[in-house]
Amino acid sequence: VAPARIEDVIREGQELSHCIANSENYWERIEKGESFLLFLRKTSDPHQHYYTMEIEPDGTVRQLRTYYDRQNSDIDDAKAFLKEWQAVVKKRLTEEDRKAAARSSVLRELEFEQLRQDNVIIRTGDLAGQRLVDILVGDLMEAA
Repeated sequence: VAPARIEDVIREGQELSHCIANSENYWERIEKGESFLLFLRKTSDPHQHYYTMEIEPDGTVRQLRTYYDRQNSDIDDAKAFLKEWQAVVKKRLTEEDRKAAARSSVLRELEFEQLRQDNVIIRTGDLAGQRLVDILVGDLMEAA
């Protein structure tokens, strides 16, 4: 599900108790066309919050998180679906989408390198004490 309004993003962040509503990084990336937010929902209950995704223009998944920035035991089911979804997205890409995705990939890698250099550590929640870049790299699902 694509958010229709800013309020949708804020509500998603509040409902799942994660950072999308409170971090300017997401808004800046959306504004530049570097990445976008989507809400993953189960077809059996499309109004129930499930996972929030940050994706790049080619369907690469940068982040996939649920309540409190967690990934539940069903994450493999979600990832299996997303691999199929990425294959569909790939068939629909325009040349402009491919160029935007290439720029997004470069910017992501630059951000990851900066996080490594700065040794950014997560301070709260289940991921406290871990390097942010390690978590982000672990979430990454590049579109094939």
